[in-house]
Amino acid sequence: DTGPRASFGYELRRASSSGNYFQAVAQGSRIQQTFQARYVIPGKNPTSSRYSILAGITANVPGDGRYTNFKTGADYVTQWLGFEQTISLTYQREQFRVHPDFPDENTQYLVPEISWLKIKSNDRVNSNKGYRVYLNLKGGPSLNDSNFFGQAELQLKWIYSFHRNQRIILRSDLGATGVRNLTTLPLSVRFYAGGASSVRGYSFQSLGPGRYLITASAEYQHRLYKKWYWAAFYDAGNAFDNPPIKLERSAGLGIVYRSPLGPIELTVAHPFNQQETRFLKGLRIQFVLGPDL
Repeated sequence: DTGPRASFGYELRRASSSGNYFQAVAQGSRIQQTFQARYVIPGKNPTSSRYSILAGITANVPGDGRYTNFKTGADYVTQWLGFEQTISLTYQREQFRVHPDFPDENTQYLVPEISWLKIKSNDRVNSNKGYRVYLNLKGGPSLNDSNFFGQAELQLKWIYSFHRNQRIILRSDLGATGVRNLTTLPLSVRFYAGGASSVRGYSFQSLGPGRYLITASAEYQHRLYKKWYWAAFYDAGNAFDNPPIKLERSAGLGIVYRSPLGPIELTVAHPFNQQETRFLKGLRIQFVLGPDL
């Protein structure tokens, strides 16, 4: 999605005698550069709760736009009814441009946020059966003007294996934003679709930006030999500001190797939108590596 990328990380595992630790990670690619530092304080139960103080900066070029975002804040992670719950408060300052023909906008927001994550699987790296549920709620006031936004996003993924050699993978991502003035809503907060983990066949974050998000995917995998599978899939979705909804669609084939690091999948997808037929006469090759859930 982002092209060749270099990463550098540093971790101080013993920042104090009480178990505090420090992490810093920098990543750079042609379209995205990030740096984040985090100081972590274990909670009452260190295996399931922690406090963090963080700061970071991101420069990104999504679609036709671009933005530079600085944020700092704190969060608290704990367990609640079987979910990993994260509560945070973040100050973010952002300079962005939605399109090269538009002027730059400068915004400052104070954003409280809460999220819940639940993963259930026989193996989180290479799952035969399992699911992932993620719900995020956030919003807050602008410190520049009277603007205010509220946002909700729900991500779902379900994996089911049968007859030992076959797998079905279903996933969906739904989001909605309420905002007084869309013009000054930071680009990093708006929704995008497209990419190897979204609507395949479309380039990374090429669909959007939008106040709303709908994506869905269905994939069938069949074992070829040992850890090798072939895959067929159908994706649909878009990020948009107002109805009517126009869902961009794609379909394709892939080859999957279930490695110790998680599935390695190489796909070839055809987008059913003639604007995306620039590569190999309408085909786009994409690559994913990482845990199933």
